Amino acid sequence: MKKVLLITTIIFAANLFASLFKVEAGVDERVELMSMVFRLAGSSEYNTKFLPVYIGAADTYFAPYKDHEVVSFAGELRSSIGVGYDAPMTLAINLMIENGTVRLREDTSHEEIVKRWNDEYKRFVVLLDDFYKKSQFRKFYNDNSETYRTAEKNFIHILEKINYEWFDDFFGEKPEGGFKIIISLLNGGHLYGPRIIFNNGETEIYSITGTWAAGEHGEPVYHDNNANISLGTVHEFCHSFCNPLIDRIYPEIEHQADILFSHVEEIMTRQAYGDARFMMYETLVRAAVLIYIQNRMDFNNDIMRQLAMKEKHSGFIFIWEFFDLLQRYGSQRDTYPTLRDYMPEIVRVFNSADIEKKIEETDRSFPKIVSINIENGSENVAPGTKKIVVSFDKPMMTDRYSIGIGKLGQASYPEICREKNIKWDQDSKTELTIHVNLEPEKEYSMTFMTRNLISQDGFPLREDYFYSFRTGK
Repeated sequence: MKKVLLITTIIFAANLFASLFKVEAGVDERVELMSMVFRLAGSSEYNTKFLPVYIGAADTYFAPYKDHEVVSFAGELRSSIGVGYDAPMTLAINLMIENGTVRLREDTSHEEIVKRWNDEYKRFVVLLDDFYKKSQFRKFYNDNSETYRTAEKNFIHILEKINYEWFDDFFGEKPEGGFKIIISLLNGGHLYGPRIIFNNGETEIYSITGTWAAGEHGEPVYHDNNANISLGTVHEFCHSFCNPLIDRIYPEIEHQADILFSHVEEIMTRQAYGDARFMMYETLVRAAVLIYIQNRMDFNNDIMRQLAMKEKHSGFIFIWEFFDLLQRYGSQRDTYPTLRDYMPEIVRVFNSADIEKKIEETDRSFPKIVSINIENGSENVAPGTKKIVVSFDKPMMTDRYSIGIGKLGQASYPEICREKNIKWDQDSKTELTIHVNLEPEKEYSMTFMTRNLISQDGFPLREDYFYSFRTGK
């Protein structure tokens, strides 16, 4: 296997997890290169401004190359076949930069690339190599080596927060394939988990972690608020164990998985999970992460159910059943020394489920807005109206709500009456009243957001609800 080019690599192999596997973390030239091209192409996920000093330097340096053919081609591919988010990263880890040339690795299968790029990746790599040379990307990369070293140093505490022993204990065996962490300064607030499949069948799992905070002097820093980074890394670690387990049983569950995927394909595709197998990878991984959280935090089942409901909201319909199965597995380790030994039970339970009924039950679980006193899209609303009353079909958590700017922007957001504000009906718990001051002949818009509009049994709105109306004279 050819050496991956990292400007610096921090290798953590302490005794705490030496029995598991070696972890490498560092900034990677290939990832920064690919991210910059898609930034120039206008891809929103690569156009954040969290690191103004570094990003400002990158934007200034590469501005003369924004019309390069690889940039326009990247934009075309995003529009035509959805090459974005993790797709550029999947190609990046299958590249080599050697002797000033960008090319595809020869020791890896390209099947993971084809899933997102079709055959267009071949032309893209040729153009990318030309961009790399003409822009003298290596010069920019070397000029910023101190920033990369700072990022790697500041990331150490994230890895130190992870309980590496848990993986060995819970899964009962070491993972198939290696695991590497890449820190990206141009990926904004995103984490991606692509993998390499080598020609000999071995795999290598990556966690590509974005950077979304700057320190006092503009340096990259990593605040693990709500454990977003460390749990994201745990999630990617779990793929090393879970993906091979799903692959082994997949012929047995494929039919049932295909039926399930047909119901959630749209929401899965939006998250870049393009087929039923990837949906099953993610379901098992996310259930395992819930076990990790419960193990670390000692949360009761009510809290765990709320966390699972967030995953259901993302389309992972069987997350609670998988979490329950993994709990049972944890209590029967004398019978099932490894999760591999327990997988037949997961097959049995999953295949015995009534998918159609499960989908219907899940759909009914999410709260819905059933009426608003000013109907959505209304015209000629009396400007003297003082309330917008939103009614839900089930009791909601009344200590929170999420109402944001609508599609028409800040200027169209109604003025909220400060004296009365926004309040839940504490008796029914199904009505949210927004006290407003409306102007005549004005168009208003708002968004009722999923984040904090949550039913008492833990389900959020299925999707953001966009609302607008216009007042009369």
